[in-house]
Amino acid sequence: NLNTLGKFAFEDLVKIKGIGEAKAVSLLATFELGRRRNLSAAKQQNSIRSSKEIFDLMHPKIGEIKHEEFWTIYVNHKNVIVGERKISSGGVTQTVVDAKIIARHAISLLATGIILCHNHPSENCCPSREDKNITFQILEAAKLIDCRLLDHVIISGNSYYSFADEGLL
Repeated sequence: NLNTLGKFAFEDLVKIKGIGEAKAVSLLATFELGRRRNLSAAKQQNSIRSSKEIFDLMHPKIGEIKHEEFWTIYVNHKNVIVGERKISSGGVTQTVVDAKIIARHAISLLATGIILCHNHPSENCCPSREDKNITFQILEAAKLIDCRLLDHVIISGNSYYSFADEGLL
């Protein structure tokens, strides 16, 4: 399975019979080029209109990493992207998120909309209680700075969960 193979680290690849150090490096470089190709295709899009577009933009960045990362996308009143920020990088099961940092970036970019996105390395995209709590904390913080929280998308493997699509925002 190429998706599974693409997630392997160097140490995992060299354990496979027939793959030495040179071939492992070549495979890692090939997978990285594939990720960058997907990322450059996603960057050509400059506005966000759906949760699928959020997934397409963020999956190349966080869809296959083995630890949690929390990102924000900031948009103007026409949903044109004015900035992206990695807010935090954590462990296998969690990462720390501070609503004040997200609000500060929104203010500095003069954003009118915020989109939250993070990954679940476990390949279970259902939101945890903590995911729901931080979403609603950021929703309240966004209101204070006259900003809309448009969505929170959780990416897990090749699937995703959208708070907006599920009617939670």
